[in-house]
Amino acid sequence: MKYNMLFSKKSILLVLALFACGLAVHAQVVSPAMIFSGKNELAAKGITEDQLKAKLAEKGVSVANVKPEDLPGLKSTIEEAVKELEAENAAKPAGALKDNKLTGDKDAGVTKGDEFNALDTKKESKDSTQNVKDAKKESIKPEKDSTAIYGHSLFTDKTLDFYRTLQTASTPDYYVLDVGDKININIFGTSQADLIYQIEEDGFIRPKGMYKIYLKGVSLAKAKELLYKRFQQSYIFNKGQFNLEVTTARTITVNIFGAVQNPGSYTISSLNNALHAILAAGGPTKNGSVRAIRVLNGSKEYTIDVYEFLTNPKKAEGYGLQNNSVIFIPPIQNVVNLTGPFTHTGNFELLPKENIADLLKIAGGVRKNTVLANYNIIRNNGLQDNLFTYDYQLTKKMVLEDLDRVVFKATEKEYQNYVSITGAVRFGGQYELSESLSIADLLTKANLEEFARTDLAYLTRKNIDGTYQLLSLNLNADNSTFKLQKEDGIVIFDQRTFVTKYTFSIAGAVRQPLDSHFLDPNKTIRFSDAIQLAGGIQDQGAEFAYITGRAKNSGKKVSYQVVNIAEALANPGSSADVIIQAYDQITIPSLEDFQEELFVEVRGAVKNPQKLVYDKSLTLTDLLLKAGGLTVDAASNKVDIFRLLIQDNMPTQVLINSVTIDRELDPKGIGAITLEPFDIVVVRKVPEFELIRTVSIQGEVKYPGEYPITKNRETLAEVIAKAGGITDEAYLFNSKMTRSYNNVGRITIDFRKALSRKQNKKHNIVLYENDSIVIGKKQDIVLIGISGTNAQEFIDTTTLSKDGKIATPYFSGKRAGFYIQEYAGGFDKNAKRSKTYVKDLNGRLKKTRNFLLFRVHRKVNNGSEIVISREKANKIEERRNRKEAESKVNIKDTVTDILTLMISAFTVVTLSNNL
Repeated sequence: MKYNMLFSKKSILLVLALFACGLAVHAQVVSPAMIFSGKNELAAKGITEDQLKAKLAEKGVSVANVKPEDLPGLKSTIEEAVKELEAENAAKPAGALKDNKLTGDKDAGVTKGDEFNALDTKKESKDSTQNVKDAKKESIKPEKDSTAIYGHSLFTDKTLDFYRTLQTASTPDYYVLDVGDKININIFGTSQADLIYQIEEDGFIRPKGMYKIYLKGVSLAKAKELLYKRFQQSYIFNKGQFNLEVTTARTITVNIFGAVQNPGSYTISSLNNALHAILAAGGPTKNGSVRAIRVLNGSKEYTIDVYEFLTNPKKAEGYGLQNNSVIFIPPIQNVVNLTGPFTHTGNFELLPKENIADLLKIAGGVRKNTVLANYNIIRNNGLQDNLFTYDYQLTKKMVLEDLDRVVFKATEKEYQNYVSITGAVRFGGQYELSESLSIADLLTKANLEEFARTDLAYLTRKNIDGTYQLLSLNLNADNSTFKLQKEDGIVIFDQRTFVTKYTFSIAGAVRQPLDSHFLDPNKTIRFSDAIQLAGGIQDQGAEFAYITGRAKNSGKKVSYQVVNIAEALANPGSSADVIIQAYDQITIPSLEDFQEELFVEVRGAVKNPQKLVYDKSLTLTDLLLKAGGLTVDAASNKVDIFRLLIQDNMPTQVLINSVTIDRELDPKGIGAITLEPFDIVVVRKVPEFELIRTVSIQGEVKYPGEYPITKNRETLAEVIAKAGGITDEAYLFNSKMTRSYNNVGRITIDFRKALSRKQNKKHNIVLYENDSIVIGKKQDIVLIGISGTNAQEFIDTTTLSKDGKIATPYFSGKRAGFYIQEYAGGFDKNAKRSKTYVKDLNGRLKKTRNFLLFRVHRKVNNGSEIVISREKANKIEERRNRKEAESKVNIKDTVTDILTLMISAFTVVTLSNNL
């Protein structure tokens, strides 16, 4: 056995060494048997490959992106991930316990020193030849089956959590003390003490200064009484000032056999009972009994019926265990299925001779809606199913057989013993129908509203065939003898629904418009009354009103009437004060409704151009003041007034009048010109008026800074002359000009030609406001881009400029080829020589010229940069990248498989270190 284990470990280490040495890319040297073995060892530790990959992802390692050469460097990361997963699994209790602990304290759950001491339970193989990995399973997953027996869920859905002892819970009074238990005694009376004792091998504790006390086999409740009396002889305290707790319980070994998910021996805390032990073993199998579980404690034996426990949890007090207790779960004998209106339905285990009444008791008892007179039993006789119908009262004690299916029906018929009343009653709705209930009784209960109609009501009665009768009632008559029947419905009418409500409305220029105001048909309401009801006429109200009338018998027939408001209000009751008819709509127009919107407008060189409502008092000066006054560039001697000439029945004409105004806009000055409706005033600008425009000139000029443009079409040379001209250090090739107007940006010009005596007009350009000019210095260097040269193969990158270029001295008159040969090692084989460019400091880019079979490179100026096109090289690089991509696709699956094997290998090594 030891030899085989050592051989397995060496094999695993050999696989790991191959990976660690970078040989994992040759996956074919690893046999399928080795891969299978590694995966099995990974599974034995309770860790799946998906779990390990997820844990590596948390540490920033993406399995999909790992390359073979990265594997050796991931060794420590993988080992760390495996250890963390082991710790996480160890923190989870076995089987259905999930996140909770079985033990009463940290130390009592398992034997000290065990390598899985983080678990509450430890499975020990009873067969010494059983594989080691089977003895160290960290979690037990019970079987799931749709045909589960009632009671099995106790061990799978945390039902037992409510009854088992938690780490923070108090020890139950029925717990029996034994050798190894530690107890803590707290006294907090006149005497105060915190005492800890352990029950020794002879069953005694030995308090100092007192006689020894025997506690072995004593329940915790009786131990409290005994110790209370004994310690009162040596300490002073009253009742309630003495406390006893079990701080560390002993561990016991329990042997579980039979129809259980994971049979074997388990070391658990003695605080737990037999149900907890079964829970630790994963619970019964789908064929395991929950009614006849046998527990052997030494020479004593008892039976557990889970159904009794589910109805009375205090039964667990009798399910105690001791060291080397044996639990046997026999197979199920009889299974019966129950369907119907019960608290519990499904499959039930019945003991021999249990009858139908016992089954219903287990299912929660008979409910009110259960039909007992005719239930069915479907029974198999070995060849086929047969259906039998029984009366429950006659067959309560009938014994059920294995695989019987019992079906009870439920009453679903809705109640019919009611009557209803709706409409003009205060308490409408349904009422219970009694034999003596009359219409008068129902009206008394429902309480008629004062607006209820009593001369007529209707009763709706349902016939047995589903049709209805409609009976009329006189509620003023004696209805005390009119008996109601089931489902009768009475409707009480509202008198208000049978009355026509006449209204009128008044809208427009009144203070409180009325919409659908009531109109008493028995009293005359006149126009003046309506005006008073509406709060009177508003100030902008017109002198007349119009009334739109509608006939009572025809809503489409309309009449119109105009009323003189002043005359009607001055002579109430007169013919001018007309009578208001039903549905009349009175409208008081507003004067604004008859006024045309007249306006005048001001535009041009004013601070706030706007459009104003016209008034005959408004003058030109007033209009300009409203517009914020004139702008600084306004021409006060050129103010145009556009006027619309309107003549009766004639086409309109537009007249233009140009006037001079006082710039100070004195209301009494020459601008006090009367305006007419629709006038448009336009204030012109002073011709060629401009504010100060400046340009910036910096660098190698005698007086750098900002300078104004003092004339139209001022040129570059003229502004440089204003700055005192260029200095001796100036290098015109290193000069640039930038224009912000229209976001033009840098302008490439030849400053030498612009500043020459002839002043080339194409380069000596006209300046715009905010132009920026910079005259640079000589650099005495030339820059060479290494792309397309042989320099990129051998040059030290630390000697390059910040942007990765070669900087060389400037040689007057030399061409680009000279610099590339002397300082960049010449062109490389992929360079596009015909596309060699010289970029001057002024931004000009010059390309190599070709004359027949000859290639002539451009001359290089001081500070220029030489750039070689990489078009040809780029195409070659694209082809190379495409081939590499295709190659990577071909080996992608191989790399993934190798990484999986690598993870398994590291996992196995970690496991082997614990063997």
